[in-house]
Amino acid sequence: MDNVGRIINDFYCNGYFGRDYDLSGAEIIAEGDDYLVIRKENGIVETCNFQSWNCNRNEDGTLAGGISNLQCMDRDEKQKLIDNWCA
Repeated sequence: MDNVGRIINDFYCNGYFGRDYDLSGAEIIAEGDDYLVIRKENGIVETCNFQSWNCNRNEDGTLAGGISNLQCMDRDEKQKLIDNWCA
C-alpha cells in the first residue's frame, strides 16, 4: 500500500483525526501498517491510528493499569477507509 501523496477529499474522515472538520485537501505524507500522517492545507500535521484497545479495569471499574485486547485494523479494511476519504 502506498497512499503517500494522495489528497483527502473527505472533510471529517470518520473521526479518525479527532474532531477536525477541515481535512478536505490534506495530503497523506506518511503511512505505516497501523497509522497515517497528513498535512492539512493550513500546514498543520495530523496523525491517526488504526488500532483499538481496552484499558484493564478492576472489578469496581477503576483503572488497573496496562491495556488488553490490542487489535490493529487489517490492511484491506484500512485501505477501504483511505480510498473512501480520497474519492
